[in-house]
Amino acid sequence: MRVLFASYVPHLPESTGGYQTTVDALARRLQTRGHEVLVLAGRARPGQAIVLQERQKERFAVLPFDGLSYPLARADEPVEALPGILAGWRPDIVSLALGGGAQAAMTVLCLRAGIPVMQTIHNVDPRDVTTVFPDNPLLGQLANSDFTARRMQSLFGIDLPVLPPLIDPATCVLAPEECGQGKSVLLVNPSLSKGVDTFFRLAAARPDLHFLTIESWTVSNEWRAVLHNRAAELGNVEVLGPAHDMRPVYRRARLLLMPSIWEESWGKAATEAQLNGIPVIAARRGALPETIGPGGLTVPIDEGLGPWLEALGRLADDAAFYEEAARAALAHANRSDCSSRVIGDRFIALLEERIAIARRAAAVTEGAG
Repeated sequence: MRVLFASYVPHLPESTGGYQTTVDALARRLQTRGHEVLVLAGRARPGQAIVLQERQKERFAVLPFDGLSYPLARADEPVEALPGILAGWRPDIVSLALGGGAQAAMTVLCLRAGIPVMQTIHNVDPRDVTTVFPDNPLLGQLANSDFTARRMQSLFGIDLPVLPPLIDPATCVLAPEECGQGKSVLLVNPSLSKGVDTFFRLAAARPDLHFLTIESWTVSNEWRAVLHNRAAELGNVEVLGPAHDMRPVYRRARLLLMPSIWEESWGKAATEAQLNGIPVIAARRGALPETIGPGGLTVPIDEGLGPWLEALGRLADDAAFYEEAARAALAHANRSDCSSRVIGDRFIALLEERIAIARRAAAVTEGAG
């Protein structure tokens, strides 16, 4: 089976985020099962070397890139590069993340070329999921959480299979002797939508605790200055630059804070933290309650700072309660239905099922003709 992952999102190592690391983990899982993989991605910065070559004899030359185990093509406009890759590389199926007009255009191009598509819905913002395609045997869809599936059922009356993000423990889990040594309250991605203001307010209210945050790859110089200035005023906040490897960061963390005001459709940092036995305090919003389960505490986002301080105090000041939460976090993250092997194999099965459905439909059409 030949699988093309296509999106406008810049890929590793140019940019690191939940989508990129999930695609990378799925791609490597496919390869271990003997399947071929190609990733088509956008570019974060114009002028970088483009691996995607000019079209020659109906084919594209796609070369290995940046030490990844699979070939990667980057393009300023992936939707313009897609037709040539479909014609030249000839994937059996294309995996797309539903979101916005560009991804919808990619879906249309694949369907017109007669190539099956598996859309992963990992964003419930109505501006990104309003493009709903009619029933088509070439098109399959899956949701990344029960929350996302419920939202799609509510919005469009469709029932989707649920497949959580694949997280490779080898990329984020510490050695057993390194777990449980951290001292800091960690926030990943100090942006307004991720609740950075709550993070700073908690740091001001608890000067006895150390707070740590790590920037995203897209932070502007202006916002970085704001973060560092606020951290300097408080004295107990440390701001780190973005990193490809999160293990040194999790090594320093005792708690993960996720006061997100955005409706998270999963919460990958929460799962990574829990795989290291780190409890999570998160907003009672979106998919975060199901992501965290018993391995932490959830807090309402509309009742001020008080509930956040109470949750932080329970985990920071009560050693017995913390140890219980840490054990629950580790058990929840390692439950069998969310193992990397189970998720990877189920993804492959869903792709194979969609290809089979498309081929049966094509055979019926040909027979009727």
